Amino acid sequence: MNKEVYTGVNKVDITIAGFLGNPKRAFEITNELNKDKPEEEWMMIEIYPILDKNLLRILSGLANKIKGLPPVPSGITIEQVHQWREELPNTRVIRVHLPFAYNKTDLWFRALGDLKNPRHFLWMYALGAAINKKGIELAQKLEELQDRKVGISAHTNIIKGFSRDGKLEEVKSAVSGSILVESSGRAKSSIIKDMSHFFDPVMVATIAEENGLDSILFGVDHAVTEEVDLEEAIEKPIVKRTIQAMHISGPHHDLIGIGDERLINFLHALGKVEFPHDVRAAIDYDPRKIKKQDASVQLETIKYARDFILNYQNKR
Repeated sequence: MNKEVYTGVNKVDITIAGFLGNPKRAFEITNELNKDKPEEEWMMIEIYPILDKNLLRILSGLANKIKGLPPVPSGITIEQVHQWREELPNTRVIRVHLPFAYNKTDLWFRALGDLKNPRHFLWMYALGAAINKKGIELAQKLEELQDRKVGISAHTNIIKGFSRDGKLEEVKSAVSGSILVESSGRAKSSIIKDMSHFFDPVMVATIAEENGLDSILFGVDHAVTEEVDLEEAIEKPIVKRTIQAMHISGPHHDLIGIGDERLINFLHALGKVEFPHDVRAAIDYDPRKIKKQDASVQLETIKYARDFILNYQNKR
């Protein structure tokens, strides 16, 4: 009996990263793009477990009113998601992206390790540490709300942290959807010292399999920054068999554009790769780029990116 194979990427989702200051907007856009489509063809949403803090609420409100200010992460609660889905029924959350730091020590390593980007302090404050399990709890509540499996994604320092402390099996049993180990950019961490363990997709896939996980999320956007050979990476057997999703954007989470030859070449190659399971892409934009746009332009920006990813693959 022949095993089913899947060529390239056939579905495109979005992460809420581009809409940190106004996460409801991600639901509004996907609701519009999913109209009159069966659920299996929907663009779905990857969200962050942003903590609902008074300071964040105040700062986010100010940032949304003043155009020149950078966006501030706005808290996401299950009650909000429930309300948004009541208003916008053609929407679904596919997974929750766990915080970037494992525990408080790792959080300070991450925050202080990139002083050139002070906004990362705000990120750490907004998400806290993965050990708080808020992301896992949110995934569980979303599954109950949507009556669909909801997965999680996590950087390698998170997976290694849970594994080191004997908590990974507990995480596995708590999540019904896929647990994706994400290849990201290099970062300071109290858990990981070898930077390649963050961004090298082969190393990330190896870490996944060593910890009894069979799926990775290939951060194409980060791989470009880290000068990873994209076409070579997706042909590696361990990457092909484990990759289940990928984040795609322009360099440094910029908007996808016609002049991005490296991304176009990758998509050409991707369209010819056969995977043993369905692989989804997710548009992963810098919120500062999206905040500058009017609502109608935001919708067209996401629609353009989706069509770009699908149409440039040159499938057989």
